[in-house]
Amino acid sequence: MTIQQVRRVDRYGLATVLVACSVILSFPLASAQMRPDGILFGEAKRDTLRDLMGIEVVVESFQHNDLSSGDLQTAVEAQLESAGIRLLTANERLNQPGNPYLYIRLSLLKADSVYSFTLEISVNQTVSLTRHPTIMTFAPTWSVYAVGAMSPLDSMVIRATVKDYVQRFIDAYHAANRAESALLR
Repeated sequence: MTIQQVRRVDRYGLATVLVACSVILSFPLASAQMRPDGILFGEAKRDTLRDLMGIEVVVESFQHNDLSSGDLQTAVEAQLESAGIRLLTANERLNQPGNPYLYIRLSLLKADSVYSFTLEISVNQTVSLTRHPTIMTFAPTWSVYAVGAMSPLDSMVIRATVKDYVQRFIDAYHAANRAESALLR
């Protein structure tokens, strides 16, 4: 095998692995679960969204051809507003319990003619340590991830993926807050 043949196999092997990972990661997690020590995992983490009065959107800065962090931020904010979720400014967020923000990070990498991407969408809030409740830090309390590969890069696919994963947040937000509303009745 020549070096070029090995590179071709590696490139397509990487693309296959990335696509397989994206398929696996796109399936929703198992139903709500709590460990015996009370720590939430799986869909139960949506309970950390309960009683949020709104959220600030923070998109990690990037620019790639016709795709930018500003474009994604505008699209995500419009999607949240149309779903009835109040958007907070940076100052308003600091006055909310937990200082919640929706963090979006999109990373793009080009290897030869194949583009790979990772997407992270998480809600970050202040949390306290159980062993020292006075010690607080920011931590993701709810998150989704996506991995994908394509050739050539299609910004419409990226935008659609972001929209789908933001919809997962919207669904979790509404589910957590509907449950709370039902308990108050």
